[in-house]
Amino acid sequence: MLLYQKTREGLHDIVNALAPRVYQFPKRKMGWDEDACGEFYVFVHPRLIRLLDRFNDQGKPFESYLSAVLNWQLRNFARDRKRGERSWNVSLRLDAGDPEAQETREKLGSQPVAESVCLPADIATLIKSEADRRNFLFLAMKCARTIGPENAPLLAAVSGVDENRILGLSALLREMRAPRELRLEIFRARRNRAFAQSRPGGGCARP
Repeated sequence: MLLYQKTREGLHDIVNALAPRVYQFPKRKMGWDEDACGEFYVFVHPRLIRLLDRFNDQGKPFESYLSAVLNWQLRNFARDRKRGERSWNVSLRLDAGDPEAQETREKLGSQPVAESVCLPADIATLIKSEADRRNFLFLAMKCARTIGPENAPLLAAVSGVDENRILGLSALLREMRAPRELRLEIFRARRNRAFAQSRPGGGCARP
């Protein structure tokens, strides 16, 4: 570590050595699953270089410094993650008569339910109010990857939102998620490759 701070060499090797510890840290501390651990690693990874630069040798091992920083970062990440989940849950419970709910409907471009689309009986019995329609829209947008012209008419009929608006919102969400999902996919590929190489006979000899 001190050699890196002096020469600025060996960063790649240091990050590779730290990666498994960072990835496994939330599982050891909070029992999180692989997806949550992966999200935490993506959150911490850009901060690793700053972490290495800020280390000041005062007689304590680097491992103690790393553990303290990861504990701090994990608390921040867990707080933000919980806040996001709480905001989502609260948004689903908004009263249909609340002014904020009305503003949300206006922003989403709420339209009358399309009469030309017949709702399945099991859905029609559950969707009875504007709040139900809004809640359904939130749930549908969580599956934005699967929304397309073939199912947009039914989603529009259930949610009361114009079909073109449904398609526009789903496309926008896919665009917003793309960079983060790409980072996660790169990390998963590296994780899987590292795991395969760690298994007996998993490594490939280079010419």
